[in-house]
Amino acid sequence: QGAQMMPETVKARYEAPVAGVMGPPAAILDYLPLAVLCNKLMDVFNELRECAIISIRMRVTSRVSTLLSFCADRTASVFSDQEETCSKEERSRFVKLMKVITQHLGIAEL
Repeated sequence: QGAQMMPETVKARYEAPVAGVMGPPAAILDYLPLAVLCNKLMDVFNELRECAIISIRMRVTSRVSTLLSFCADRTASVFSDQEETCSKEERSRFVKLMKVITQHLGIAEL
């Protein structure tokens, strides 16, 4: 469903990986905002690999980890605030989203 709404240039990243260029995991395609965030991060990483200085590796890793953790925490917080009004299907989708975040984006279990 998310993949159908994605622009063709973005979908191509998932379908035809280019040698040496990182792409986001296909599992996030069902979660458009998450896919867009990952695509932007991949753009940055692919540009950085051309000129990145080894000494900034830890800072970049730390900042990205902080960003992803913030996004996961915020998503969980919003869901928690609205959980009582969610349908069974919405709850199930949220649980799947959080599994994708923890399994594919390296975020610790929430």
